[in-house]
This record gives sequence, C-alpha cells and structure tokens, in this order.
Amino acid sequence: MTENKGKWASRHRKIEKSGYQAAAKMISFPRRWHGGMISANQEAIWGMSVKTIPGIGAITASALAATVADPHQFTSGRQFATWLGLTPRVNSSGGKARLGGISKMGDQYLRRLLVNGMTSQLPWARLHPDVHPWAAGLLHRKPAKLVAVAMANRAARIAWVVMTRDEIYGAPQPSTREAAA
Repeated sequence: MTENKGKWASRHRKIEKSGYQAAAKMISFPRRWHGGMISANQEAIWGMSVKTIPGIGAITASALAATVADPHQFTSGRQFATWLGLTPRVNSSGGKARLGGISKMGDQYLRRLLVNGMTSQLPWARLHPDVHPWAAGLLHRKPAKLVAVAMANRAARIAWVVMTRDEIYGAPQPSTREAAA
C-alpha cells in the first residue's frame, strides 16, 4: 500500500505543478485499491490529466474518465480511437483497400464531445498555422468537418497515452532538425 501511496503522491505533485492547485488539494489518496478496481481518485486524476489536451474540456475529460474503466485494456491509441468509432471504415476487395467515412461504431456521446471540442480548435489552427502545422495543412486540402474528425482521432490517441502513462499532456516540441532549418 505504501508503494501505491508514493505513486499517488508523485501524481499529486505533477498536477499541482501544472496549475490545478485547487483540484489537486481535493484529491486524497485512494481508499479502495483492490486488484483492478479503479477509485474515484484515479478517475479524477485521469480527468485532470486529459483536460490538459487542447480541445478537451472538463465535460469531455470527466466523460472519458468515467467511461473508460481501464485504459490498459486497449493495446494502442489506435485501438482506443477505433473503440470510440473515430477511425475510417475499410472496404477492401482484390487486395485494394479503400477507406471510407468513420465507422461510428463506438460511444456516440464521447465521439460527439471529442469532435465538437476539436471543431472549437479549428479557428485557432487557421490563425496559428505555425502552432498546428498538421491541422493547418489538412485544412487547406480537406473540408473543416473532416479535419475536426481527424483532430478528434488524434486527441483520442493522445488521451489514451495520457491515461495509460499517468502523464500530463505536453505540447510537442520542434525537433532539432526543424529548429536548425
């Protein structure tokens, strides 16, 4: 139990450093840690960690934390995005794969929250193409709604990583090769 308490204390400090002091003070150490049972405190930490991702607010973060009981049940971020129904449907015949629209097979509420959150990020991506080069480039070639769904897919993958590694999202930094150019 003391080993788990140490892990919780380090997570508590990470959240405190990230600017969520009020929320970090509300979190106490888990009262029930029996095998695979997730405590309400773990959901709160996942919610606050996921909330650091741009385009994911309090409602989406809490819905993700409440719906996903154990993010380790998914082997990858792609599998998590597929579970949410955010990946393209594949039609293949004769060895040629054709990608269609999103499969819409997962949780409709979470998918809607993620897509709406990323739709709110589209104006920012248009105004600041240097901050979001991937989304800005996609906006030049594709319709806005399609870009919002692609950004939701990417946000779902990032959320999976944040929840499985118990980290706080850090915006990607330019590589040394890009900085030198």
